[in-house]
Amino acid sequence: METNKPAKFNLIENGRDEFERTNEFRNKVAEIRKDVTAKNLPILSNQRTWLGRLFINVKIEMEIRKRIDALSSTKNLHAINN
Repeated sequence: METNKPAKFNLIENGRDEFERTNEFRNKVAEIRKDVTAKNLPILSNQRTWLGRLFINVKIEMEIRKRIDALSSTKNLHAINN
């Protein structure tokens, strides 16, 4: 009999890599990408020059990367360092 409970994994042994392979993490990353892109879309669409668009795209990617790093940090995993 199957239940809808998520699979358990040991954060201490498997660490951040195992957490980043879960569907929950992927869903949160997709949500972060969607939020950051939606927030910056008006700024990007109003930019006329390709150089300005390039800088805005780099800024968007840096913000996405920063949020993903904060999500997957060991501080948020509640892991115990031995």
